[in-house]
Amino acid sequence: MRVLIAGDFCLGRTWEQKEIYERECVKETADRIAALTTKHDVSVVNVETVYSDTAEPIAKTGPNLRSPLWTLDILKRMQFNVAACANNHVGDFGEQGVLDTLENLRALGMTTVGAGRDAKDAAQTAFFEKDGMTLALINCCEHEYGYAGKNKAGCAGVDWYETGQQIKAAREKADAVIVYLHGGNEYFSMPRPGMKKLCCHFVDCGAAAVVVCHAHCPQGMEIYEGAPIAYGTGNFYFPTSGGKNETWFYGYMVSLNVEKGAPVEFEIIPYLQNKPEAEINMLEGGEKERFMEYLECISGLMQEEETYEKLTLAWCSMMAENWGKRYLKNATENPTDIGTLCVRNLYVCESHNELIKTYYEAFCDGKIDEGLEKYREMIKLLQNGIIPGGK
Repeated sequence: MRVLIAGDFCLGRTWEQKEIYERECVKETADRIAALTTKHDVSVVNVETVYSDTAEPIAKTGPNLRSPLWTLDILKRMQFNVAACANNHVGDFGEQGVLDTLENLRALGMTTVGAGRDAKDAAQTAFFEKDGMTLALINCCEHEYGYAGKNKAGCAGVDWYETGQQIKAAREKADAVIVYLHGGNEYFSMPRPGMKKLCCHFVDCGAAAVVVCHAHCPQGMEIYEGAPIAYGTGNFYFPTSGGKNETWFYGYMVSLNVEKGAPVEFEIIPYLQNKPEAEINMLEGGEKERFMEYLECISGLMQEEETYEKLTLAWCSMMAENWGKRYLKNATENPTDIGTLCVRNLYVCESHNELIKTYYEAFCDGKIDEGLEKYREMIKLLQNGIIPGGK
């Protein structure tokens, strides 16, 4: 069975003008993607937006993402057959926004996974069958905003124990289990250490492959116990006019070949989102070679224990110092104040929590010093797709 997994899809406020869709390059992009999805039995995309005309935005840090309903035509033209909805934006417009989004995606003929009318419904495993083979797909995300509760619509939250048990249960019914996880630290080219442990734990529980998205930039890969783990696919189709790191515009899809009783084979399909034209072009020739060298670089840095530790600490110090100046001093007793919401997010979201914990442990131990400066510079290079010390 062939499985294609793509990252973040969001056609938000800048797409209110319908003439954008009428550009020929947008239609060509959708058809270019359809040529790939139709070669796979299961094709999955992370729908990181709300499709609802009536729901109201919730109070949160970060933007409330909603896309015009007519942009569903683009998703339909791309011919993905599975919408992964476990992410930190599907709940941006409350429970009604979640339910409307699921209804609109299902109306396209897509299977939805990772969100539902309550926590139990959201955590349902999706099963697919072909030629006597059964594949299980689990979709979950870190706890930022919009996650489901006992009597609350939302997305499926990841849990070390419960998700692990879900994998084990799915493995008893399926020949292979794929986990698609949404989480991590945005704009950092490597996964946090806790994310690496979590993904490896999922493999230990029986996952044949784990794919992660959320960081809005490509992150590295590794093979653990024979199972591929892609720690960050980057954006898939998230057009913007600019103002982001260069790696915002690069990403990769993961093509998996799943056979009974055999390790999953995988292929990386890298691409570039062109900024003004809102199109996706597959990387070829020298451009593809350079991207694969970059992916090899960041994957290798994860395996260099001391360098990985220093890069992680440098990143945590950069972000914690920034957040402290912007938000932490402004927390109030008002639950909708931005400072208060930020404190909530730092405690509740697993990746943010680990970042703050790492920073303050190091700060109190006197480890935030000038020696981190070169690693901060390395991070800035990586954010722009530049291999440190390379050409």
